[in-house]
Amino acid sequence: MLTQMINDNKKSRPDDIAPSNWKNRFHVNAKLTPINHKAFLEFCKQNNYNYSSGINNLIANYLLKHNV
Repeated sequence: MLTQMINDNKKSRPDDIAPSNWKNRFHVNAKLTPINHKAFLEFCKQNNYNYSSGINNLIANYLLKHNV
């Protein structure tokens, strides 16, 4: 499944998809509660992550390991 996602990223943009939609197809946006936002910022700071790296780390270490 992960290999499929990586290969999907390398595909060229289909004609029926706008360039901006293709560029942002993996964009993540979330509205966090104040407590979760503070915890996320502290997590990123402690681990020297930017927001993208922090989210990727959380997904890789919690969602993928516990749901596969």
